[in-house]
Amino acid sequence: MTDALFIEDNTVVQDRIQELLRKSREFNIVGAYFTLKAAMNGTPKSDPQLIILDLKLPDVRGTEGIEALRQKFPMARI
Repeated sequence: MTDALFIEDNTVVQDRIQELLRKSREFNIVGAYFTLKAAMNGTPKSDPQLIILDLKLPDVRGTEGIEALRQKFPMARI
């Protein structure tokens, strides 16, 4: 099972991602956040192996978010 964390500011999209990951039974959701700041300050259940990132968040765009996440979770695939 792959530990997954996702960051998405749209509630409908976030709910759908959670639903799809749970149905697949290949993923364990360790964190779900609406902003990059919340993800950076949050404490996931464990370090994620996979991060799903919305590239148009209200507090950060694209590569800035990827760089910050790589520093906090260097082993995760984004």
